Amino acid sequence: MMMSGPRPKRRRFEFQPGDVVIKILVSTGTAGKIIGTGGAEVKALRAQTGVTLHIWENKFMGTGLQVVVLGGQRACVDQALMFVTEKLMEEGSASGSDASAQLLLTSNAISKIIGAKGATISQLRQEFGCHLEADKVTHQGEQLLKVNGPGGMVQQLLIKLTEFVEGAGDSQQVANNDYSDYHYGAGAAFVGNVGPWSKGKGPPAKGLFGGKGLGGALAPMASAGKGFGDVGGGHPNHIGQETMQIDLLQAESDPSVLSSVSTIQFAIPSQSVSRVLGKGGVFSKEISRHTGAKLVIDPPGPGAETCVVTLTGQVGGVNRAHCMVVSRLISEY
Repeated sequence: MMMSGPRPKRRRFEFQPGDVVIKILVSTGTAGKIIGTGGAEVKALRAQTGVTLHIWENKFMGTGLQVVVLGGQRACVDQALMFVTEKLMEEGSASGSDASAQLLLTSNAISKIIGAKGATISQLRQEFGCHLEADKVTHQGEQLLKVNGPGGMVQQLLIKLTEFVEGAGDSQQVANNDYSDYHYGAGAAFVGNVGPWSKGKGPPAKGLFGGKGLGGALAPMASAGKGFGDVGGGHPNHIGQETMQIDLLQAESDPSVLSSVSTIQFAIPSQSVSRVLGKGGVFSKEISRHTGAKLVIDPPGPGAETCVVTLTGQVGGVNRAHCMVVSRLISEY
């Protein structure tokens, strides 16, 4: 029986300090236009801009779209992004609808685009007349940013967004994410309107996320991902719920999660109220000042041994305030 040899290692992209990496999702048809006949278009683009350009053959997360990776100096990446979006706009103009694009960015870049209390993203919407929406779910440290609007304005907005990616300073950290690993059973479901991740036969599994969890059985693995223009061979690992668990574990550092408003309530011994408040409320005021969370302690009822503490604010601040309250409970003074 013939045995296959070891799978060739996938090429890793290497960049210079300060280089920016942008990822944009495109259809198979648009990918073909970017490559050109015999690779002529992509070769010319590389020669003109000096950027690294790679297109993953594997579809990303059941979207039916491929990931285009652009990397290099920001000015050069902007040129390459203009070229890619022009090909993308051709698809939108053919259908007569507004143009749409999806960028795959780090959570840090998404946070900068959203801004404090959503101020930056609101300003971008107003300035460019486009709709921007960031998915809250992370995939290997990245999130999808969806942009929709008039073709010319979408193109200008995408170029503007590279400033935020450069400012985040971490785009190179996810440059080598391997998207050939996303192959799940047909029963697999994710958050929102994202469909199945592959054509596998895994039965639906009950659990989180709309009553359906990840497919109970893994779908047959696709062949190694082949990239266009660069070596894009994947190394399909047998991953299942572990990937979802990683995404959930990353929630505690997700800026969009930490900035969401939340309220928690918990009980403390009635005799410890003064320890938490401090003389004249000094400790409770300090807790609110440092965390931004509002702290309220309901007075105990007659004969009650406990009373309820309510903390309201952004998730990150509420969590810190909770820790501070517990610290006061166990304090010796």
